[in-house]
Amino acid sequence: LYKSNRTYNSCIEIGAGTCQWTYLLSKISKKVLATDTCKGMLDIGKEYILKKKSKNKIDFYYGDICEQKNPLNTPYDLVFISGLILYLSKDQFNKLTKFISRHTKSSTNLVLREPVGIKKEYVLDNVYSEELKTNYSAIYRTEKTIIEKFKKINFIIETNEWLHPNNSKFNKWQETRLKLISLRRI
Repeated sequence: LYKSNRTYNSCIEIGAGTCQWTYLLSKISKKVLATDTCKGMLDIGKEYILKKKSKNKIDFYYGDICEQKNPLNTPYDLVFISGLILYLSKDQFNKLTKFISRHTKSSTNLVLREPVGIKKEYVLDNVYSEELKTNYSAIYRTEKTIIEKFKKINFIIETNEWLHPNNSKFNKWQETRLKLISLRRI
């Protein structure tokens, strides 16, 4: 995103969590809408953003943004999603792509920072995570599955790369790995 030297008019960050990416997005977008379904995380994010004193406008939405018919600042010319798709059911993923299709325009950039199944879809169902200290469920879809889903709503691939090199200490699991995928709506 920084390489393009593009300034975006309106960005939506879907699944903003504690807003660690929101401030960076506000540096390249005139307006940012940070959304999350977890109020506690978004409240932490609001505090974080207040401390950063962003010069551009940042709004927050708590709840399922895909339920909104007229969300703030549409249409978006930048959509950012980080580590959200793995937590979505098939129906929720369909709802997300429909929302993105309705609220973006030609030349919108979609950036996904998403863990994917390396060889095949990898599903965890109510498994305890030592890192999270809780049980969780996830669907690590393949990059092909994710890309095909967005191709159906007229997005094409701009870049598709592993976030970390092969020998990185961050590649902890043999079944999954973090991808950075950038798409553009045609």
